[in-house]
Amino acid sequence: MEDQKKSIIESYRKELSDIHPSLPAYFYATTGYIIPWNRTPSGEELINRFLLERVDPNGEIDDEVLDELVRIWVSESWYGLAVHPPLAFMLLKRHLKDPKSKLSKLLYKDAIPDNVTEQTDKKTEAEEYLQSLIGAQAVSENKTETKTRGRRKT
Repeated sequence: MEDQKKSIIESYRKELSDIHPSLPAYFYATTGYIIPWNRTPSGEELINRFLLERVDPNGEIDDEVLDELVRIWVSESWYGLAVHPPLAFMLLKRHLKDPKSKLSKLLYKDAIPDNVTEQTDKKTEAEEYLQSLIGAQAVSENKTETKTRGRRKT
């Protein structure tokens, strides 16, 4: 039984690290259950009652990321995600694919500066190019439009 539990926790660790390398540190799990670590007395009680084990005991924890994970678990039905790990993994993937999600911003904050400046430069170039096209079309449309109106009035 203990080997099966270790095997399942290891599979959860692998799945979480595939989603993001630092995620396993934030979770406790057992056979069929997975929850983010809740640092409250009620969270410790859950861990002791269900004999949950930390998925990655050596991982570092950022309090903001942990708070966001707990917020996600609570807002999406704590029990439903806890007893359906595949559903929880799908939800985590969705949050991390969305660059606007708070979880994504927190987990990728170290990687953002290099990419953002490069993307911002390209975006600025594209916007300038589009503005020049739109400006040129607007001028030509205005000239033809006034000519057309003048013909109709006479």
